[in-house]
Amino acid sequence: MNTYVIPRDNEEVILGRTYKKHNYSTEPDLKEATAIVQRCLSTHSDLLPQDQTNLTIKRNGISF
Repeated sequence: MNTYVIPRDNEEVILGRTYKKHNYSTEPDLKEATAIVQRCLSTHSDLLPQDQTNLTIKRNGISF
């Protein structure tokens, strides 16, 4: 599964990538969102500063 990390100028990052054939739901899948965060943290541990124990999720998005 491809996963991407896109840094933004405001020090936020966009994490993502999931694909399911024939899934046209516009509702976020929180289980998938958690898996995306875990994949990103496993390869980019610097996303979570040492003085923090949790990431702040500002929003979940869906695109086709």
